[in-house]
Amino acid sequence: MDYRKLLAAGAAATILFSAGVANAAKVLVGSWRLTDGPAPSAALSAQEAAAQLFGGNAADYFISTEVANINEEAWYVIVGMPGNVLVDTQGSKDFFGLDISAYAFDAVLAEESDRFVNYAFREQAVGPGIPEPATWALMIGGFGLAGAALRRRRTVAA
Repeated sequence: MDYRKLLAAGAAATILFSAGVANAAKVLVGSWRLTDGPAPSAALSAQEAAAQLFGGNAADYFISTEVANINEEAWYVIVGMPGNVLVDTQGSKDFFGLDISAYAFDAVLAEESDRFVNYAFREQAVGPGIPEPATWALMIGGFGLAGAALRRRRTVAA
């Protein structure tokens, strides 16, 4: 087999494969304030609260206290007695069974509800997007090799 044909076929296959690859990205699903929803009967992790609010499995969610930077932290109510509320952040993956909840209604928290917001993200497949410069170079090189192989075949046949 001619090595030029093999090289051209490999370049074409690489181009086709790289064009169809989908990327995964963390996409904002929603957010909730600590004052959203009723107080749960059992302590929930932030992932469990996100799954209860937005559906799906708790393990599918990434929780953050910021929108721009996913910091894997969540706001929790640690002490939620009326008139005495202690709110703190904790690593959302380090839930050690403490009696804390990811959301609970409390009149004291309602005054500062815009401050204590948890954001839920999920990994979702996105389209191939814009190719990187290396992909463009590979694609152009593949077309050049395929064109050169076709041109050489025509001149030899004539």
